[in-house]
Amino acid sequence: MSYLKNVRNGNGKENTITDLLDFSRIGRQEVKTVEIDMRKLAHEVFDELRQVYPKPNIELKLGDIPPITGDRNLIRFVFTNLISNAIKFSGHKKLRR
Repeated sequence: MSYLKNVRNGNGKENTITDLLDFSRIGRQEVKTVEIDMRKLAHEVFDELRQVYPKPNIELKLGDIPPITGDRNLIRFVFTNLISNAIKFSGHKKLRR
């Protein structure tokens, strides 16, 4: 319940409502499962987000990630949220690719 209070009061992450709306739109689409190269998708999302958040010395370091079968749009949404949060809240810490 406190999470909803934060959304209603405007506390916390400024894009929370936008993210929830985006997720609800994705959730209404038909799930289309395909094989996904997880490393490639993570790098694509990271490269796009570097344009949005141009922090110097930011890198992405990934270990081995096996391919999966799933909905590419939903997995992209997850990566976008995880990586954008890592970038926004990393401060002066270095992330490596």
